[in-house]
Amino acid sequence: MSKRLRIPLVLALVLGSAVLAVAGGFWISIQNPSTVTDAVAKNAVVLVRADGCHNPAEANITGTAEGRVNGIRRSIPLKLAPVSQPGTYAVVPQWPAEGPWVLHFNATYLGRDAGALVRLVPGKFQKQSAELFHRKITAEDVESALKSAAD
Repeated sequence: MSKRLRIPLVLALVLGSAVLAVAGGFWISIQNPSTVTDAVAKNAVVLVRADGCHNPAEANITGTAEGRVNGIRRSIPLKLAPVSQPGTYAVVPQWPAEGPWVLHFNATYLGRDAGALVRLVPGKFQKQSAELFHRKITAEDVESALKSAAD
C-alpha cells in the first residue's frame, strides 16, 4: 500500500474509533415509579436511572434534596434504593412536606458526568419538571431551580 493511501486510512480508523468510543454517551433518566413493579418503588417519588452506558450498575449516582422550610434552606443527602433494573434507583420522600423542594442527581461513569434536576410540584413529581444535563449539576443550577419551584 502506498504511503499516500495509508495516511487517510489511518486517519479514518482513528476518527472512526473516536466516534465509537463516545457513541451512546452517558446520561441520567428520570422515570415515574409506576414503570417498575418492585416493592421498594411502591412509595417512591421518582426513579433515577443510568442510561447510555454498557454497564449501568457500575455508574455512580448520588442525589440530594434541596429545599426551604419556613424560609430556612435545607439540604438532605438522599438514600437511593436499587430496584431490579440494573443502574436504576427508587427515591422515596426523605424531606419534609413543607416548602418547595428540588431533587438533584449527579452521576459518573468511566469519566463521564451527567446530572438531573427535578422540581417537586407541591411535593409530587411531574415528568415535565425534570431537566437532564450532560454534566454535573452546579450550585447555581440548584438555586435557580429552587427559586422557580418556589414561584
